[in-house]
Amino acid sequence: MKKLPVIIDIQPMFVSTNVRWSESRVGHERAKYNYCWRRLIDEGFLLTGGSDAPCESFDPLKGTYAIVARQGLDGYPEEGWFPEERVTPYEALSMYTKNAAYASYEEHIRGTIEAGKYADFVILDKDVFKVPHPEIKNISVLRTLAATWYMRRGILLLIS
Repeated sequence: MKKLPVIIDIQPMFVSTNVRWSESRVGHERAKYNYCWRRLIDEGFLLTGGSDAPCESFDPLKGTYAIVARQGLDGYPEEGWFPEERVTPYEALSMYTKNAAYASYEEHIRGTIEAGKYADFVILDKDVFKVPHPEIKNISVLRTLAATWYMRRGILLLIS
């Protein structure tokens, strides 16, 4: 795969929803290769985050929780499932934002907040980078601003 120009689209929620039964299907030794997002990032792969909706939650904060905490939504297992495969909140959110924009050839217009790009963003009730990992799943979106806002010279302009 390293020799190919591939982008890996993952469904982070699979970690949370499969944690209780995955090992019973493939065994403990093989299960450690399931959802090995940390290893793939360390090997230099670009990962994007999807939802597999309607089978899984489309909420990117729950997906972020899944791969940062490596736990089910019920907090199992307490120490995290194969915790060595955890990613940082920044890496997880990048999968849903700048990496997804790059994968869809839209990195020049979206994916990061900077001059000349659409400013799609959310306002959260807590700082995803500062809360303990298990609390990420409980963060609420207070407001969403999408596609009608445009960043120009560091100032948000409403396009009508």
